Amino acid sequence: MGSYRDEAGSLTFMIRKVWLNMRSAIGEELKAFGLSTSQYATLMMTASHPGMSVADIAREVASSRQAANEMLNGLEHEGLIERHPHPTDRRTHQI
Repeated sequence: MGSYRDEAGSLTFMIRKVWLNMRSAIGEELKAFGLSTSQYATLMMTASHPGMSVADIAREVASSRQAANEMLNGLEHEGLIERHPHPTDRRTHQI
């Protein structure tokens, strides 16, 4: 007996499978540039929304603040981003 739950579960599974395959294909293309999917997403976000904080980036790429900070360190080392002190919050840097 088929139910809506079964159909919804199958649809969710198929969408997840497509997403993972797409992410894998994008990741393979980005390897040529030495970038991960998260790094590329970060570059796209900061280009369109300058001034994001590490916490903002972490939320957007679904990672911990520490992992986002490490990723940003790598991008900064490569000269792909710059960090500047926030004008009103001494604890925060803007990307």
